Amino acid sequence: AIDEQRTYRMDKIEGLTLTEDSVVPHTPGVASLHDSLARTQRSAKLLMPFDMAEHLDWAGITLIERSGADMATVTVHYGSERWLLSQVIAAGGAIRILDDPALSKRLCDMAKTLVCPL
Repeated sequence: AIDEQRTYRMDKIEGLTLTEDSVVPHTPGVASLHDSLARTQRSAKLLMPFDMAEHLDWAGITLIERSGADMATVTVHYGSERWLLSQVIAAGGAIRILDDPALSKRLCDMAKTLVCPL
């Protein structure tokens, strides 16, 4: 619509001209990082040790459930797939992706790019 709020990439703006056109001020919606991530369409179910799950500070975590005596499944919403895969790799094999074989394959592909030949 004509009066909707718009955003533009700063590197695409070539100039600025003041006009006499009126504007309708928009109050920006404020959302926490957790709320913003919860609205994303990207989520993953991860399996990890329960004590690791208890100490995670990821903003997108929506559910932690015990799985057996010492494991947990963690549902997390994320904005960046690279961020999620980096977290899984940083855990050194302690985290497994349960619900998305294609994401697991991309994890393996990313990990292979990090291997330094001897």
